[in-house]
Amino acid sequence: MSIVEQTVDQRSLTSADNGKLGGRPKSEATIRTQLARAYIAQEVAANLDKIVTKAVEQAVAGDTSARTWLSEQSWGKPIQRNTLEDDEGNQITILVPTQLAQAFNINAKPNPETSGSPTE
Repeated sequence: MSIVEQTVDQRSLTSADNGKLGGRPKSEATIRTQLARAYIAQEVAANLDKIVTKAVEQAVAGDTSARTWLSEQSWGKPIQRNTLEDDEGNQITILVPTQLAQAFNINAKPNPETSGSPTE
């Protein structure tokens, strides 16, 4: 094999294959964040039954935040349907996640068929 062929073969290898470190090293903050997320995920998994039981108790007692959390975890976040008209009078329907609509201050009335949580 010629030197040119060897060079081409080595370039086609990924950094994991050729033994070189790939990319910029992770910062200390990134590593701490990843460790914290892993720890939180582990704790939630270990205590999920207690967390859900407490959320159900709070929802039954009237806590709207607990009801919202439970419904979003069970059925997903509601979608807001907005109908707009273009210059020619054609209707355009846009489906926007409610959280996104709130973030961009979209004030169109939601369609009652698709908005709201099942517990309302």
